[in-house]
Amino acid sequence: MRSATSSMSISPSDLPLIQGTWFDGRSARACAAALRPQSADLCWLEAEAQQCEVFLTEVSVSARIGQIPRRLTFADGSYFETADNDGIDVLMAARGSSRGWVPWLERQWKVALLALLGVAGICILLVTVVLPRLATRIADAVPTSVDAQIGAGVLRTLDGRLLLPSTLSPQRQKQLQTHFAAVTADSSRGTAWQLQLRDAASIGPNAFAFPGGTVVMTDQLVNLAQNDEELLSVLAHEAGHVYRRHGLRQLVQGLGISALAMIVLGDVSAITSLAGAAPALLQASYSRDMEREADAYSRDWLNRHGIPPQRFDDLLCRLAASDTHSNAKNTADYFASHPAVSDRAHCP
Repeated sequence: MRSATSSMSISPSDLPLIQGTWFDGRSARACAAALRPQSADLCWLEAEAQQCEVFLTEVSVSARIGQIPRRLTFADGSYFETADNDGIDVLMAARGSSRGWVPWLERQWKVALLALLGVAGICILLVTVVLPRLATRIADAVPTSVDAQIGAGVLRTLDGRLLLPSTLSPQRQKQLQTHFAAVTADSSRGTAWQLQLRDAASIGPNAFAFPGGTVVMTDQLVNLAQNDEELLSVLAHEAGHVYRRHGLRQLVQGLGISALAMIVLGDVSAITSLAGAAPALLQASYSRDMEREADAYSRDWLNRHGIPPQRFDDLLCRLAASDTHSNAKNTADYFASHPAVSDRAHCP
């Protein structure tokens, strides 16, 4: 029998009998077992009417985490599990081993609260500062051909579902194409600009930009405008989205937020509906920031071409007040991702 050197002088009667379950490590077979300490370093493992020596210096003991059962893993791969965490702590203390910082932290609710606030602060910093800047750098480094492929795919998805061929006259469509060419003439940046006119009764008066240079304007918005200068202001706004690569930036930010949610919240499929909505809510705030950037781009273009910026305000205010738009199915979603009209335009 091997001898063991105790870490401290202690009587076996002072150490608890620890009940648990023994696994052979090669199969799922388990049997009731007990760990009977003989000294701080030596125990008898009693399982299946047999006894064997266990030298704790050769045993790996799992850390205490709440009331989760502890595991003692032996050199041959077998292991002993027990819910008697206190008994294991007494045995480890007899050997001069500390319980570790996790159990201590569990009892220090103030420290845990400060740690939680620290994690929340880091997440806010990542979401509000780091991710937007990182997304901008990544978007600027990605070839514009990638944007074009993304935009073409989105347009193919919407065509035939929400978007139908325009019913505007060929002459009117040609006029709008000329306007769009004027808006994008000084902001090409290697972008394959194209204006797509669509009938979209289910969406209502609207215009939106896809990555790569494609801008869609609905017939309903064309009919709502009182003059072409208002339409020029909207086209400049959408060109601002493309020029600033908002589509790709938003895609990168969305991936970043989802990854952050996975790290902080664990399995995204298992989190609550409120937590699951967090990335969407954060993306909405990003959209509002991007809308403001596009607004500024539009007003700057209008000023440089001698068109009153109020033209943009007029159409925006009419759009918000129009019965067609306010009753559209997607109105709530549209305005949720945009700043309030009162923050963007001077309405009468």
